[in-house]
Amino acid sequence: MFRLFTTVLFILFANDAMAMKIGSKDFADGHNMHRHFTCEGMDISPEIHWSHVPDGTESLVLFMYDPDALRMPCGVVDHWVLFNLPPNLRSLPQGVKLFPEGTGFGRNSSGSMTYKGPCPPVGRHHYFVRLLALDTVLDLPNGASRTEVLEALIGHVIADVEIIGRYKSRQPRATRPRRAVGRQNSVKPSHS
Repeated sequence: MFRLFTTVLFILFANDAMAMKIGSKDFADGHNMHRHFTCEGMDISPEIHWSHVPDGTESLVLFMYDPDALRMPCGVVDHWVLFNLPPNLRSLPQGVKLFPEGTGFGRNSSGSMTYKGPCPPVGRHHYFVRLLALDTVLDLPNGASRTEVLEALIGHVIADVEIIGRYKSRQPRATRPRRAVGRQNSVKPSHS
């Protein structure tokens, strides 16, 4: 009986140790994001890294969204939508501008296909960065919405993990300086 118990424990802990993981050098899970990554700063993407992508993964999907906006008329706000990231990719650097060939760029809530940083109108909001491993490559055009990506991946998710950052605006939206044109990340595939 003891041998069976220890075998089950080993399997449970081994599976947990091998579960897909996600993190960031720029913010800890459940903690504040620096304003550098927001509309009040440079509005560049934070570094995101992951490990233990499961065998059989054909592509990765990465979302960043604000579910706290549900309390407001605009609903969930999508900040970043990437799909068809290659399964061997393990990170996106801070302010990423070059992406692997074949990466799909979804449309965020502002209508662009780039990273759009946190910009809460009032209160502290939570920003979910969610990574999904899929057993397929999605047949979607650039500009697909997060909802369209979610519909396309139904039945294809092998693993799913998230990290949550928080941000509270330092000044009311009406008094915020407008960002200069050209600060958003440009989307360029790399050819390496």
